[in-house]
Amino acid sequence: MGAIDVHQHLWPRAFIEALAERRETPKLDGRMLVLPEGTYQVDLDEHLLERRLSQLDAAGIDTAVVSLQPTFGLEALPADERARLERIWEDGVLELAAESRGRIVPLAASRPREGFAGVSVGADTFDDLAAL
Repeated sequence: MGAIDVHQHLWPRAFIEALAERRETPKLDGRMLVLPEGTYQVDLDEHLLERRLSQLDAAGIDTAVVSLQPTFGLEALPADERARLERIWEDGVLELAAESRGRIVPLAASRPREGFAGVSVGADTFDDLAAL
């Protein structure tokens, strides 16, 4: 069995474009990611599949499990906005996973969905296991 990294984040191009179109957080302003907790410079090239696979190779990692990070604060958005962003990310990451030939394994954003290895949940959801 090869090396597996179980905690990476990968943004499909359509998700980056959706964040760039937004006027409220979470949003991208050029190469600045604006989140409820602060603003951070990002290297968008880190989210190109070819670059990610090269990084995995350099680190000796065969497979990366990727998720949509909870720090975006999507749970605070109106349900339709949240669902739209999650769907854009999920659809895009499924395409990247297929192109990666099994090296990228995605977790769904908030509910089980075909094609995903599981679901990513924020740590705060463990405060209410019955609801989870």
